[in-house]
Amino acid sequence: MPLRTVRSTCSRAALHLTRIVLDRTVTGLETCITVLCETPTPAVQGLFVLLFGAAFYSYCKYFFSLLPLPTVPAWHIWSGTLTMMPSLVFFVLASWTDPGIVTPENVEQYSRQYRLDGVLYQPRTCATCNIPKPARSKHCRVCNRCIGRMDHHCIWLNTCIGTRNLRWFLAFLASTAAICIYGTRAGWRVASACEVSGPGPLLSGQAVPGDVLRVTHTWSACRACDRLCPSQPARSSTLAPQGAVLGARIMHGHMGVEGAWKLARVRRGSGRLEYVSDSALTTLRYVLERYPVQFCLTFFLGVMGWVLTGFLGYHIFLTLNGTTTNEASKWRALRKDLARQAAFDPAGLHLDLAPDNAYDWGPGRNLLDALVPRVPCAKDSKLC
Repeated sequence: MPLRTVRSTCSRAALHLTRIVLDRTVTGLETCITVLCETPTPAVQGLFVLLFGAAFYSYCKYFFSLLPLPTVPAWHIWSGTLTMMPSLVFFVLASWTDPGIVTPENVEQYSRQYRLDGVLYQPRTCATCNIPKPARSKHCRVCNRCIGRMDHHCIWLNTCIGTRNLRWFLAFLASTAAICIYGTRAGWRVASACEVSGPGPLLSGQAVPGDVLRVTHTWSACRACDRLCPSQPARSSTLAPQGAVLGARIMHGHMGVEGAWKLARVRRGSGRLEYVSDSALTTLRYVLERYPVQFCLTFFLGVMGWVLTGFLGYHIFLTLNGTTTNEASKWRALRKDLARQAAFDPAGLHLDLAPDNAYDWGPGRNLLDALVPRVPCAKDSKLC
């Protein structure tokens, strides 16, 4: 058989095999997403508990072990442990509290809680539950049940967020964000407690002395540092001010205790001396080499702190405006539809692109309604 034919056959076989592997991989990912996101399963709850426990264990092992430091007392170990407890408590409450399941027995109560506004909510019957749909309720396809004042389905809690557990959900977000912020802040204080100045600017133009050549591209104590630059003003690492964002400052204090700012190594190729305190990039390289776990954990806490804070702020914004995630999506779709109608209105009529939200009663009352589920309204009362 000619060599060209063999190559062509092998190429087609490899391409076919690659397509099979990709198709099966995509199918497997779709199945996993369906199981985790579109079916009620405690797997994601377990994943959260696992991540939470692993992060707390790592923080205790790699950061609390550095305490006490001059300005960071050892009681931060206990306060850090106690800040973990509210998050777990609110996690359990948000997960196992009734979100507001609408049943044939209580549908009248939920119907009296909010009146139909005639904009987002019209008189309808749930085709799945076969019961009248109260205002602000929605049938969750994951839980397969109608939820009063439905906000969204949370896969991390394996339940819907509705009228009865919204308060615990907000408390869970706030407490978990507080843990991340506390962890970053505690690491910053640990770093600030041991500010140790460095040996001075990088001697970029000087050759490496003979007794330092043995360090060979790795960080080691530079014994000739004080002799080489005794007249240079002391300075700290240039990464220190940005450390709270990048995660390096959490290790800054321990680096000072170890005398890391008097460490140097030989640059590859040039053979010149490079100090840890030379630049932000140099310090970051040392941190990644010396504190890889601490850096990754700090970066993870910082990112999750910002994400959770933003998510919490978004939900507080919705709550103060008397709306939910589900209703916010409906309002966007309604305004887009009205704008499309206005663009093609032959009479040139100006349609109302922003109907009033009948459930917006002011920030104070909106917040109270979300945190303290109201007693159902009387039949003859106004829209409330």
